[in-house]
Amino acid sequence: MNIEIHEVPLDKKAILKGFLNDYLVELAPYAEDDPSQHDPLEYPYFDFYWTEPNRIPLFIIVDEQMAGFVLVRTDTQDHTSGGEAKNTIAEFYVIPQLRLQGIGEQVATWIFSTYPGKWMVAQLAKHSKAQKFWRTIICRYTQGYYEEVFHNNERWFGPVQYFDNTKFKCNE
Repeated sequence: MNIEIHEVPLDKKAILKGFLNDYLVELAPYAEDDPSQHDPLEYPYFDFYWTEPNRIPLFIIVDEQMAGFVLVRTDTQDHTSGGEAKNTIAEFYVIPQLRLQGIGEQVATWIFSTYPGKWMVAQLAKHSKAQKFWRTIICRYTQGYYEEVFHNNERWFGPVQYFDNTKFKCNE
């Protein structure tokens, strides 16, 4: 299986929007009754991924086929607590038929290694599958050197993993 990650050019923005819509529909049940979430089918930051340099839209391509996307934010304020700047995976989506094949872990590892620094990865409180996925990936990647905090405030409701990948050498 050949996995590639490419930045999304402006002329492919509509393709990413289609994937994002599928992702938001899948995510909507987990965001219900969550005071930190806006309309679950809206994504007000989408256009900023082509105008702000710290926002990076990426396609996941598997065996030359579109397989998902990742929206990365670098050096951004911690949206869960208002704390210091960190890198974050804002959104992460692998199409359902390609899940549970190790693609997500390979992509996440590549992203963490490509953008060194302090990281935070947040999940919605009701999304236990996402929590399990990220805890497993981050634990392997950091060899257990991460912290998890459950936030319950107007900014975020759910667990967040924090780590600094400049403080250890990871297997790539």
